[in-house]
Amino acid sequence: MWPNKAILLVIFWTHLNAINGFSFFIPFSSSSAQKIQTHKWRQPVVSVLELGGVKIGRDDVVRDDPTNNVPDAILSKLGMQLHRRDQHPIGILKNAIYDYFDANYSNKFDKLDDLCPIVSTKENFDDVLVPPDHISRSYNDTYYIDSQTVLRCHTSAHQAELLRRGHTHFLVTGDVYRRDSIDSTHYRVFH
Repeated sequence: MWPNKAILLVIFWTHLNAINGFSFFIPFSSSSAQKIQTHKWRQPVVSVLELGGVKIGRDDVVRDDPTNNVPDAILSKLGMQLHRRDQHPIGILKNAIYDYFDANYSNKFDKLDDLCPIVSTKENFDDVLVPPDHISRSYNDTYYIDSQTVLRCHTSAHQAELLRRGHTHFLVTGDVYRRDSIDSTHYRVFH
């Protein structure tokens, strides 16, 4: 029964979490890794932080742009990366999923947990076939850095690029951002 739940959880997680126009190229630093590396958690610094091997400053995310709707409160959440903390419940769950795939599909899946959450609207919407008039594209539902760049709404935003780079089997984990109203089942940053 556990393998079925694990597979369903991964499928659900992928769909739930599913820079060309940005000022820098984000390297896929973990794409060649066969084993997940342990990373120490770092407290985010609001002025400058590092994600996916790239230093990101406040002005890269919170801009004086009419389309920007990223508040400082969300900027402060960038870099938390709870999924990379081995003792955090999200990190424990991620590692259990990785262990399952390692045990049942040894060295078949690349595990990527450090991809930058700043993506283009093409990656976040077009590449995963979100229709142009879909509600998730609205400024009420998505954090826009500018009209062509967003904080990813799902980790599926990386799938097309990974496939273009030759990855055929991969697990992507990471934090995602949505402009949800906070209640008992919704929060603006989740994994």
